[in-house]
Amino acid sequence: MEKPLATSTEGLAGLIKLVESKKLITMMGQSYRFHEGVLETKKILESGIMGLPQVATSYWGSYLPDWHSTEDYRREYAAQKKLGGGAMFTLMSHTLDLFVWLFGDFVEYSGTRERLSDLEIDVDDTAIITGVSKRSVRIEAKNDFITKTPQHTLTIVGTDGTLVTDFITHTLHLSTHDGSEKNFTYTFEPNHRYKEELRYFVSLVERQEADPSLTIARGAHIVELMTDPRI
Repeated sequence: MEKPLATSTEGLAGLIKLVESKKLITMMGQSYRFHEGVLETKKILESGIMGLPQVATSYWGSYLPDWHSTEDYRREYAAQKKLGGGAMFTLMSHTLDLFVWLFGDFVEYSGTRERLSDLEIDVDDTAIITGVSKRSVRIEAKNDFITKTPQHTLTIVGTDGTLVTDFITHTLHLSTHDGSEKNFTYTFEPNHRYKEELRYFVSLVERQEADPSLTIARGAHIVELMTDPRI
């Protein structure tokens, strides 16, 4: 099921009940779980070299008209409310899923969604969420359609070090509190994560097992976050 699962929570409880009653193998299409840069970041986090994560900051900005330069951006699904567009549903749905995956569910959160530009769209072009995860990690996330020089970074501050992952340059920079610094690069191929995602889903179907972190219910949780009145 492509993310986001929906743009409102209406009917989601019934969908979850139906899927569970029929024992269907379903999986949310969260392709960034299989992104080379995300996997390298997760590997470093789990190595323990950074200690316990304390703050995670994500910034993902790009200019919507540049997404597909040969097409009219106004016809993009991302530009249209009726198609589930907007910075919140299009981009933040990825970011929130990664934060929950890496740091646990949110226990506190608030945010805003706004239209700040003169782009000819009927949706928000900027979305910001802050909060605290179950593992006591302070979360800050900003996604927008208005940054003309693309930026996509994830900075994680831990008790023993700081990691900056740049998804544009395909690099990671790790600095630890003992004064050492390391730079890493990862190989990026645009279709890799989609192929790995499909392979993983097929393996779940073959084993008749669901991944608890990627079920329809988890997809519904992300929708609940994005549609909460506090945001």
